[in-house]
Amino acid sequence: MKKVVIILLAVINITLIYQIIFSENNIRKYFILKDKMVFLQEKVDKLKNKNRLISAEILMLRNNPTYKKFILRKELNYIKKDEILYLVQ
Repeated sequence: MKKVVIILLAVINITLIYQIIFSENNIRKYFILKDKMVFLQEKVDKLKNKNRLISAEILMLRNNPTYKKFILRKELNYIKKDEILYLVQ
């Protein structure tokens, strides 16, 4: 009886090892997907941070006239009356 149990467990172990190594969802694929998940999570975190920064800038543009004037002057080259704009390249 013990021999039968040992043989049965050995067959189950061999089958499981075969599945881990050679099946469609093998261990190599698991590690590839795990690395991809880490990469994508980092990308999501970066995009969330960028989204927070853009949201903060939108709030500043809506609520802070001084910041709005600063952006107009910096990004769109707006000038005040009687000012001369020099663009240096």
